[in-house]
Amino acid sequence: MNRFYFILLLSVITTAASASIKKELQQVKTSLKTGKELDKAERIMNDVLAKPDNRKDVKTWLLLFDVIKKKYEQGNERLYLQQTADTVTMYNLTKKMCLTLESIDSVERVNANGNENKIKYRKKHAEELFTYKPNLFFGGTYFMSKKMYDKAFEFFSLYIDCAQTPIFTGYNILNTDPQLPRAAFYSVYCGYKLRKPELALRYLPLAEKDKERHEYLLQYLADVYLLQNDLERYMAVLKQGFQDYPTQTYFYTHLIEYYSKDNNWTSANSYVDQALAAMPEHLWLRVAKSTILLNLGQYDACIALCDSIIAKNKEVPEVYLNAGLAYFNRAVEQEKTARTSRDLKKKVAASYRSALPYMEQYRRLAPKDESRWLLPLYNIYLNLNMGKEFEEMDRLMKATK
Repeated sequence: MNRFYFILLLSVITTAASASIKKELQQVKTSLKTGKELDKAERIMNDVLAKPDNRKDVKTWLLLFDVIKKKYEQGNERLYLQQTADTVTMYNLTKKMCLTLESIDSVERVNANGNENKIKYRKKHAEELFTYKPNLFFGGTYFMSKKMYDKAFEFFSLYIDCAQTPIFTGYNILNTDPQLPRAAFYSVYCGYKLRKPELALRYLPLAEKDKERHEYLLQYLADVYLLQNDLERYMAVLKQGFQDYPTQTYFYTHLIEYYSKDNNWTSANSYVDQALAAMPEHLWLRVAKSTILLNLGQYDACIALCDSIIAKNKEVPEVYLNAGLAYFNRAVEQEKTARTSRDLKKKVAASYRSALPYMEQYRRLAPKDESRWLLPLYNIYLNLNMGKEFEEMDRLMKATK
């Protein structure tokens, strides 16, 4: 095929393609006039704009926007007439309109080549986008209420990002929109629920401006940092939360549990004392304190605290265990030197005897927790020569093995 015929064929193909596109665009315009087959019209426009050359044409983008807007208006009309309208579809159409208006402005900026005077539609579209923008926020809260956290994040993200787009030049939205920090806080929450730290932390500086929800923000951040295994930030957030909200359960429980698991009983004791200063009669804190005293080897203080808790709350298993173990541990420590002193042997027996009612009561309250009462009772019955009871523990020990 010579060059002339090749050029002629290419020209025919190009003309045919152009005619096909014109025909499709005419179908779209007809749909706009009649208000029918708008879904098909939107698909046509998306196919047209899928071609790189067409994406540079502002008029093509404008036609797509008109189609989406028409669908949105029809949905709004159905809502107004109290007819069936899909809420999800309405919010998705809002999102599409906002993205399309931003795309139009972006294409205009490129085509203007730095000449702001050539950007024809910005003012009009900024005003239009400003009216749709609140629905991005409400769409985010809607999807969040449905536990569709990925969709919710998309809406909050678009709501925040569009505040900084060139189309809103001169609006100063970042400093005038009171909903932005709230949207950022919700974005943290969605990222936290999705277990995606990169999403949770994307708008953190803005989320920190939502002072009304700062307490919850710190809780979500702590979990996010723990998910990242960033213990330094995790502990820093817990300490900040405890300092700002000393009576908030999340912070003091996580601090005390962290130091307890690390066997850093001195630090755990410090935080439980600070929390107790604000809530001296708090049951969980008092029980936690008894556990810490036990592990610090302060047996007299542990027993006294357990007895004071039992006097008011007789059905708390943990305090019976702690008091019983305090007596039991003391007996074990005394037993190490009891071989050389008859008096010490009496003290050992007395300690085991004192531990007995606490451990038996713990067993009654927590019968399935064999791992905590079986061995102590085995040794108590053995040392107190309680044959029948010892034999039962011995059978249980063998069954456990």
